[in-house]
Amino acid sequence: MQTLIVEDDASASNYLRSLLADSFPQWPLLPTAGSIHQARALLSDQHPELVFLDVDLPDGSSLDLLRSDAFRCPVIITTGHPQYSLDAYNWCTVDYLLKPISPATLFSAVGKVKQWTAQSPVSQRQAAPAYRQSLLVPQGHQQLPLPVTQIAFIIGQRKHTYVHTREGSVFHLTTPLGQLEASLSPQQFFRINRQYVVNRSAVLGLEPYFNGQQAVQLLGNKEAAPLVSKNRVQKLLAWLEYGAASYPD
Repeated sequence: MQTLIVEDDASASNYLRSLLADSFPQWPLLPTAGSIHQARALLSDQHPELVFLDVDLPDGSSLDLLRSDAFRCPVIITTGHPQYSLDAYNWCTVDYLLKPISPATLFSAVGKVKQWTAQSPVSQRQAAPAYRQSLLVPQGHQQLPLPVTQIAFIIGQRKHTYVHTREGSVFHLTTPLGQLEASLSPQQFFRINRQYVVNRSAVLGLEPYFNGQQAVQLLGNKEAAPLVSKNRVQKLLAWLEYGAASYPD
């Protein structure tokens, strides 16, 4: 399994390379990337099969790489900071390892990679993108998985995103609405306007509004019904009836 380490600290990089060489000597190790710029180049040129990704790099946060959909392989986060775990898991990383990494945690993470790879062959991943099944949401001092089936709708307000559940709970995320939308199945979720992404099963009905617009009645919505523009109404109706595979762009 061709492996890339993205790490700016030489001692941490050398330690992980040594650990991998001892534990998985059959794996070719690519040159270490010490920055986002170097990581982008190696991802483009070498197409690694596994990436160990440090978060804090000299030219920014590697989470931006995750958000930009730069990876076509499993990713394991390696960091000394636990606070990034919510963002990391919301971008479908396989595991989140806190430094210093022990052989036991490395073997556990690699086991998850093998399971992930077995369930998602490369050809299948390229032909049919895997959409998230849950979101990690903050609740007190914990981060809990929220199945996407429990989401009624999502509201984006500038840099803030609010996930509303079918039961009426609201969770605040820092993931931008557009990036969150891209990770959800278009069969189940639809962007009705600039602020709202709705779950198909949470749409209770449509009511005519001014100038050909429609007001979308949503399960659990206690505010004014969001509006869908005249130009987007037909696409919304087709999506409600047939799903993403049948409505045209």
